[in-house]
Amino acid sequence: MKNLIIVIGLLVLFTACKNNVQNINAQSTDVINMDTLAYEMKSIKRDTVVNGASEYDTTSIELIYPLFDMNSALGKQLNDSMIKRVSLIGEENESGYLSMQSIVDDFMQQYKSYVEESPMDFPWYNQSEINVLNNNSNIISFRMALESYTGGAHGSHYVIFDNYNRKTNTLIKIEDVLKDKHDKALLEIGEFYFKQIREIPQKESLQENGAFEAGWLDENQKAGFYFNDNFTIDKDNLTFYYNEYEVSSYAFGPTELKIPLEKIRPYLKNSFGF
Repeated sequence: MKNLIIVIGLLVLFTACKNNVQNINAQSTDVINMDTLAYEMKSIKRDTVVNGASEYDTTSIELIYPLFDMNSALGKQLNDSMIKRVSLIGEENESGYLSMQSIVDDFMQQYKSYVEESPMDFPWYNQSEINVLNNNSNIISFRMALESYTGGAHGSHYVIFDNYNRKTNTLIKIEDVLKDKHDKALLEIGEFYFKQIREIPQKESLQENGAFEAGWLDENQKAGFYFNDNFTIDKDNLTFYYNEYEVSSYAFGPTELKIPLEKIRPYLKNSFGF
């Protein structure tokens, strides 16, 4: 009888401990959910063959983006920033849009006007996709892949990173992450990984391979590797993206540069919890 009482007591104690663990896990999940900013993914797509254009020349536009809670000040700010980012690609009017739908409508109207006024009837396209990379109590980050064609020899392709400080609701600049982006030792690390990803021999200069030449975008620009402002940070890497034409000719193409955080921790001002 005494042994039975002991066994029952141990079962009660085990059940109580299990329930406590479940409650702790539930509380932890609630905290995580509270730390993230709520959103849902949306998409708008329209295809059309404009009168006067070739039967097979279909102009299309597709926008994929996160929509945040408009009742949140930061949510409204982020929704506005999504519209501004998408409207920069393939549009003469770079401001004044109130919604994604207005961008779609204007894109189609511009193509209709183009067909009516031009002897050429090349189809246009705009494909824009915005995805959330980080979403926690410290930082929310986006990767925007934007591609369009509105005439010319080739289309436009961009990848743009944006990062917002959740504490201040402000856009994070590279100066907020790095102590000194001009630090010589830090630049050498960046150049090392740039050459590695582009398969450039470490003993060769970037300029020998047609990149980071003096005066490429600015006549006052010196030759040599530099960190741009198109970046994002996560638990593993500080990632930079150099778009077409940014460091070399169109043929050189874009470069996504990942630098392991473990290699540059001493140079970080803020890792935003990563």
